[in-house]
Amino acid sequence: MSASFMGQGGEDGIRELFWQYEPCLAKIERTTMTKSYKMVVLQAMLDRGPVH
Repeated sequence: MSASFMGQGGEDGIRELFWQYEPCLAKIERTTMTKSYKMVVLQAMLDRGPVH
């Protein structure tokens, strides 16, 4: 994870991000990947980073 994405939070920042997005990550994990675009979209979102 890049420093710009994490900000100055370090390890605590990683934990905070995880818990903030845990429901979304859990849903993605449980969702069947019947459509190949799902992982491509997820990767694009991760590459883009936060949008303010």
